[in-house]
Amino acid sequence: MEHIGIDVHKSESQICIVTEQGELIERRVRAQLGVRDQLVQSRTRQINLVRTLLRAEGLRVGSGSAESFEARLARVPLPEWLAAVIAPLRTILAHLTEQITQVDRTLQQQAREDERAERLRTVPGVGPLTALAFVAVVDHVGRFRDAHQLEALGQAA
Repeated sequence: MEHIGIDVHKSESQICIVTEQGELIERRVRAQLGVRDQLVQSRTRQINLVRTLLRAEGLRVGSGSAESFEARLARVPLPEWLAAVIAPLRTILAHLTEQITQVDRTLQQQAREDERAERLRTVPGVGPLTALAFVAVVDHVGRFRDAHQLEALGQAA
């Protein structure tokens, strides 16, 4: 069951939805999005390091998504010593990708359960993560006088 509460920690106190356990839903979503962002940044750093190490040996991994990096890397003929050097990075990459997938599943489920996020997803190009991020930041749209004030929030970010 959800309850209505006031979040006095925001710059302008406003009404928020509070779960049975007293959590502010928007804070929980923002925290999950922040964790996902850090995981993605970590994975990108690992991929870039592997690419740099390979490039120093005149090797190249084909372009593609981060999720398919391991499969593309497996097709590169690596010297034994280089394979041993990047083995820990490959382990980290596999774990990061698994964690990102788990967080994505959780966020996608939350987006399906949030009526506001579902409405936003009807806009072409707006997926579950973008919709949830928008809902979490905007919180209660009634706190904005007009669309221009909401637009200014997007430009400030």
